[in-house]
Amino acid sequence: MRVSLKMCLFSSLLVLIACTLYPNNLSYANSESRHSTIGGVVVDDLKADSIREKVQEAVNNWTSESIIVSGAGTTISLNAEAIQFDIDGTIATYEQMTKKSWFSFWKPKPVVQLPLQITENEVFKTEIKKVKFWETDSTYNQVLIQATNLASHEVEAEVKNLNAYENVRIALEIQPIPETTAGLTTLVQALNEQIINPGTPFSLMEKLGDKKGDANNEALNFIASMLYSIALKTNSEIYERASQNSIPSYLEPGIEATVTRDGSKDLKFLNTTDYVLQLKFTIEAGNLKAEAYGPANNQSVGVQVTRDYEISPRVITRYSKDLPAGQEHLIEEGQVGLRVSVVRYSTDEPEGELISKDYYAPAHRVILKSSKQPDATPKTSNNLVQSHDQSLRQKSKLDLNGDGLADFENEVGKQPKFPPLPQDEKDLPEGSYYDKGGNLVTP
Repeated sequence: MRVSLKMCLFSSLLVLIACTLYPNNLSYANSESRHSTIGGVVVDDLKADSIREKVQEAVNNWTSESIIVSGAGTTISLNAEAIQFDIDGTIATYEQMTKKSWFSFWKPKPVVQLPLQITENEVFKTEIKKVKFWETDSTYNQVLIQATNLASHEVEAEVKNLNAYENVRIALEIQPIPETTAGLTTLVQALNEQIINPGTPFSLMEKLGDKKGDANNEALNFIASMLYSIALKTNSEIYERASQNSIPSYLEPGIEATVTRDGSKDLKFLNTTDYVLQLKFTIEAGNLKAEAYGPANNQSVGVQVTRDYEISPRVITRYSKDLPAGQEHLIEEGQVGLRVSVVRYSTDEPEGELISKDYYAPAHRVILKSSKQPDATPKTSNNLVQSHDQSLRQKSKLDLNGDGLADFENEVGKQPKFPPLPQDEKDLPEGSYYDKGGNLVTP
């Protein structure tokens, strides 16, 4: 009994020493395991060379596939071939832990499960650190655990507590609601209080879902434009945005956006910050107010729209026979065309980042004129009166009886009053007579 007790105490001491010397490289199999493994590879009753060959083959197969690290909507890929495995060192540890002493030859060989020994990889740690909302050290350690055990290539990153911040408003846009919109309230309700996680792509049409069918095109374009303005001001990365190609009554040219119900045109952007963004949409006194909230930070973002050049509209004349001669109507007023550039400035991009270049064709001025030609200008009544008066003046100076005096006087503009002619020829002056034309002839 004393000998058995001493042997048990000695075996326990060996296990304690092993755990002390190799705390990170040794783990015993659970009670159901019956095989010793290295990096998950069964190596029972194999010699060192065979173990090396078998483990090396397993490592080659495992490193042929990338390690995928995901968390909070963000995914990165790490090259597994960059990991340096110390296979010989691991085998040496395995042999040390499974070697039986001379006095325990009657005991079965210990069953152990050893992770593969690897060296530190600063490249992995740097790539993980780039994702600001991941816990770098814990995520990096989880990658190493998966690698040392040749386990799954998919690693779940540990995400920071994103709600442990005091939110403030970091972007604001207010615009009057166009009269042509319909169903805007439904869209506002769908977007209000929307949360956008760090590194998470956002699609407007996916978020609206069936709600987009409750609004007309003008309402969809209006709310897309408002959201686009907010996305620019929060320094989000714009994945997709289409211009309306015409200058709307709201916002600046270059800031507006258009979408389609079938998703062929969408507004998509990515929250590149390391904190949660919260959207708020409200309708107040005929205006739509769009806001974005997040923790206060030192990031300063500015958006500048530059009018590169203007294009003058043409004047287009149309003709109609329905208009009276000489008349015309204005059908379209016309509008100047533009070429604009949108540049965003931030702490990360002090020189400016070109976001878009948009072209807006001019709207031509359209005039409708009568196709009828005006009549020739007739002689005025004044001209006729003047001619008649002149003739009367000439006639008023006639001296038909040869007495050296005008036969009668006439007022300008009145019918001439000729002296009454004799009704009977016997009353005519001597030698006088009427000719065939009825004119009095006096010798």
